[in-house]
Amino acid sequence: MRFGDHQPEFAERIIDPALDEATIARRVEAYDPRYFTTYYAIDAVNFKRRSFVGPRYAGGAYLPLVVQEAAGLPLDPSFVEQKNILRRCGGAFYLCDGGAEARVFNRLLIDAGLIKRL
Repeated sequence: MRFGDHQPEFAERIIDPALDEATIARRVEAYDPRYFTTYYAIDAVNFKRRSFVGPRYAGGAYLPLVVQEAAGLPLDPSFVEQKNILRRCGGAFYLCDGGAEARVFNRLLIDAGLIKRL
């Protein structure tokens, strides 16, 4: 698995070099996906990976889910719920519904004992 977690800071000037600083700032503040897109690449060795049907863009929080889906592993209930969030939120996680989806999901993980000592 290879991935890039975010665009480097200088990328905002390369995406559309004709834009002035104020326009770039407005686009970044509006979370224009061109400024925040990550990439994932999965190379399968000695097995055929399963295709994962999901949104075109998926936030880094979904990386473990994407790997498990590609490997064809059964998902435990927490990843089933995360997959539901992925579908509901179109690939966004922390920005979905003003952060409400992430807060509810993280609370479920804490209550289940999967996240400790925060």
